[in-house]
Amino acid sequence: MVVTDRNRKIVLANPSAAEILGKSAKAIFREGFFHLFDDPELMRRAIEEEGYIEIKNNDRVLQILASTIQNKEQATIGSAALIRDVTTEKSMQAELQHLAISDGLTGLFNRRHLDTTLDNELKRCQRYGHEMSIIMFDVDHFKRFNDEHGHEQGDRVLQNISATVKEQIRSLDIPCRYGGEEFLIILPATSIKFAQEIAERLRKAVEQTDLDGLRVTISIGVASFPHGMMGNPKQFIEAADKALYEAKDAGRNCVRSA
Repeated sequence: MVVTDRNRKIVLANPSAAEILGKSAKAIFREGFFHLFDDPELMRRAIEEEGYIEIKNNDRVLQILASTIQNKEQATIGSAALIRDVTTEKSMQAELQHLAISDGLTGLFNRRHLDTTLDNELKRCQRYGHEMSIIMFDVDHFKRFNDEHGHEQGDRVLQNISATVKEQIRSLDIPCRYGGEEFLIILPATSIKFAQEIAERLRKAVEQTDLDGLRVTISIGVASFPHGMMGNPKQFIEAADKALYEAKDAGRNCVRSA
């Protein structure tokens, strides 16, 4: 905590404030209230808003609550700032948020995040007339693979494919585990032609991956808006799923489009 008199001259700076700010108490007193941080406007804003504000200070996240101190006659006799280091707290919050939207096995986004994101992206495209696509795929003969090589090896296959997906897609794409051995990738601002190219590149990359000497392939279905008239996420997924099964009927390890 840092406390000033009515002229904003610091009269108290406790050891905790000095440690958080990375300054000696002597430096805090010398530099003054409005120079606790590099930007003098920061403390002025904190005083005016009289609510919590958060800032990045070096490698820390700090929470500041500042206010004026008034006497019984409502005259200002000073000010005070409570400064908290919330770095660990924010890091834990970020980790919890990440866990809430991630699939534990593959590290891709989970089904809940998929549903929310696909709904939002499709509505945005419908509103502004933009293109988007989805890629849906699953692992060929995965049940037989599990039966012959065990579930642990099956898990490694899913993890390996997930890593390949991350390598092959763009930073704006959203890779998700749909369920079991099925995956879905949301491709914002992507035409049917470009989505097909991404799907084929992914198929080849998986086919060329060696996992403990085992050959793994995937079958892929592609659907796009507005190429296909999908009015909602359910219809969008159904179109990609139908294309996926057409790929399976065509002999697997190939790409088909809705």
